[in-house]
Amino acid sequence: MSLETHVRSDPKGATEKSLQMLNNLLSEKRIGYGIVGCGQVFAKHGSAVSRNKYSELRAVFDIDKKKAKKVAMRFDCEMKLNLDALLSDSAIDVINIRTPNDTHADLVLKTLESNKYCLCEKPLCLTAAEGKKILRSKFYKNNVTINFQNRFNPAVQHLLKYLETGQLGKIVLCSVDVRWWRDDKYFEDWHGNPRRVGGMLFNQGAHALDLILQICGPVKKITKLTKSLRKHVKVDDIYLALLQFQTGAVGRIEVTTYTKFQNCEASLFVVGEKGSIKLGGHSFNKLEFKSLKNDAINSHAVNDSLTEVEDSHFRLIKTLNAYLLNGKKSKLLASAEDGVSVTGFIEKLYR
Repeated sequence: MSLETHVRSDPKGATEKSLQMLNNLLSEKRIGYGIVGCGQVFAKHGSAVSRNKYSELRAVFDIDKKKAKKVAMRFDCEMKLNLDALLSDSAIDVINIRTPNDTHADLVLKTLESNKYCLCEKPLCLTAAEGKKILRSKFYKNNVTINFQNRFNPAVQHLLKYLETGQLGKIVLCSVDVRWWRDDKYFEDWHGNPRRVGGMLFNQGAHALDLILQICGPVKKITKLTKSLRKHVKVDDIYLALLQFQTGAVGRIEVTTYTKFQNCEASLFVVGEKGSIKLGGHSFNKLEFKSLKNDAINSHAVNDSLTEVEDSHFRLIKTLNAYLLNGKKSKLLASAEDGVSVTGFIEKLYR
């Protein structure tokens, strides 16, 4: 290591501070990440790992070598020439999967077989049968986390707290709206292939459906309507459904990628016997409405707590690092079982 100090006002103090930082780097345990897939969403995930204090992005792999080389240079990490090289690297603790939907289940199994922890982008799988194969693997030991980062939004955390403490009472109604825009170019690659993407609910609806399952539990009856408005794309553009849950609650789902030219909202409205709450914003990240008895939590304080540094991806990696280093697992970390449940829910919604 080489250390140079260019602080004229206090060179000795700056040098001592830099030496202390280097000592910390050498002595503190960090979780090493390797990312598979260097596509358009890589920057969010690579930054979340590299900006966290207790994690390092150590290597990347992509079948497109140009993409892999570009992000390896940007994030100052190694570019692996093949998947086996990434899986066999002893400096890597977690394999972070960021590939097309239809490749997830196979890559998760290979990750588990290599004795690495797995962080997988949603969906975990495209069929519940694929998911059960993962859960039944002899290498599966609760060593998979699904990337449901919206669970880490402060507004969502408050909603989940109200559910856990019973402040909302028995849930009567749950309504979700995901109104986003995707242009035609978005569908030119695997996103436009129904067999590879699974459908709009897997890509744009999965986060909302994960929340609905936590709020209402298993579904009993579904009445649905789907539309595909783009002439050259077979993936659905609009999904509408009315739901009845086993708990007696009723629900409504609207998901679309056809809002025209920009995203509109991702909102969730929940009514319980003791109160109601609405989350909004672009990704359930704002507390827009709340009516509860004896509730002292200020809505503005909740919204202000989502800082620019600690976005939901950052919070997820931070929480996963803490679990892997200290053994204390947060309920917000989505398990493989959660991933299979969401996939099974989507299968029912499409049927």
